[in-house]
Amino acid sequence: MNKTKLEKLYDKGRLLLDEGDVVGAKRHFYKMLRHDDNVYVRNNLAMAYHLAEDWNGALSVLEPVLSDVKGSGEPNPFTFALASMIHSALGNELQARNYLKQAMEQFNLQLSLYKSDQLPVFFLEYTISIMRAAAKLKDHRRVYDLYRRWRGLHVSWEADYLAAVACFNMRDYKKAIKFWEKAGTTFSLADSMSQIAALAMQGEIPYFEMDYEIFAKQELDEMFQKATEDEECGRQLAEKGYFRMIAIDMFLSSDDDLATNWLQALINLGGEWGDELGRRVLNSRLYPARMKAMAAQLLAEKGVFSPGEPIPAVIDGKKTHITFTQQEIITERDKKLDEIVLSAIRLKNEGKLEDAIKLLEGLMQKGQVYPPAMLNLAIYYRLRGEKEKALDLFRILEKVVEDDPVFLFNYSALLMEMGDVQKAREYFERIKRPGHNKEFEHKLNELRQSLQELLD
Repeated sequence: MNKTKLEKLYDKGRLLLDEGDVVGAKRHFYKMLRHDDNVYVRNNLAMAYHLAEDWNGALSVLEPVLSDVKGSGEPNPFTFALASMIHSALGNELQARNYLKQAMEQFNLQLSLYKSDQLPVFFLEYTISIMRAAAKLKDHRRVYDLYRRWRGLHVSWEADYLAAVACFNMRDYKKAIKFWEKAGTTFSLADSMSQIAALAMQGEIPYFEMDYEIFAKQELDEMFQKATEDEECGRQLAEKGYFRMIAIDMFLSSDDDLATNWLQALINLGGEWGDELGRRVLNSRLYPARMKAMAAQLLAEKGVFSPGEPIPAVIDGKKTHITFTQQEIITERDKKLDEIVLSAIRLKNEGKLEDAIKLLEGLMQKGQVYPPAMLNLAIYYRLRGEKEKALDLFRILEKVVEDDPVFLFNYSALLMEMGDVQKAREYFERIKRPGHNKEFEHKLNELRQSLQELLD
């Protein structure tokens, strides 16, 4: 096979590696190996095995180079760095550190042979491979020192990213922010990570260790989907620093409903770290009272606080306590409670909205959760403009009267007024029709028209 064909085969193999097609890459590099056994082909073939997590297969490919077998070529810095990463994966820390040291020495030796203005890009890319090897060992200080040592030689944003993670893990948040800002021109999540580092520096987010590995969006989506389907999978994912970072970003950047869901997942699945996050949310001045109440409830359910124990919190800038009382949900019809609801409706129709609200709030204060009373109270809160209070009640009601058309209509209208038009339409479309009286059908048509106008 002539030189041109070998170069094309090599380039194709590299492309397949970059695309994640390790089977195709291995096939190409094995074909090359039969015609031209050299260190570069073996490095890439071993990398294909490494990406497939076949550590022994990767070592078997590198062994002739590492053992200086005649005809396989001398090992270069990448060879040693890859061998270090493989041994890290196998749990052989001593061997991994030995190969990392050889990678550093080989790089420095070869660096001394080049003129400063004639350093090829492929050689400069070795700095990333060596930093990755140190990262696999979780040697955060080494990762940062390597970044500084070869400060003027890095040709990839990934060097800045690795340095940022190392500094974050060493709790040097200022440096982490600086390096993520440098990586941000290429790495889309860098800005979010630097913001989280700033919050960690302020004590708003508890310390956790980040992973160095970067995942593509499709991989993240697939993993988060598995986490929603399997709680244990979600628990394992929540322990990984990179995914914890993404989940925190979703919590901080999403609208209230989605943010609450992410916070719930972080507290429930985050173990002791999740408990500490819940405490910090409670004592922070950054989050609304409703989110604090949810954090307090989750911590109480996890047993962090005893039943009835006052839970310390900062609400509206003031130190206070949140206490939960046991409430009874009454699912059967109750004549006495129905009379109270009818009295509230009469008061509202007579223009005495405040009196109607006080009457229904009295039931809640007694610890009695009667869905018809709660539904009317939610509607009255909405009429009085207290949308957050209404929203809290609708969320509780959804678990009890999820298919009730009056509930769905009013919840949809509230969500529309609060700007969540897409979600409002989802609840509206759950209303089964026809079968309602003319007055309610007229209201439904008006709401449908309003939603359509906002969505067009």
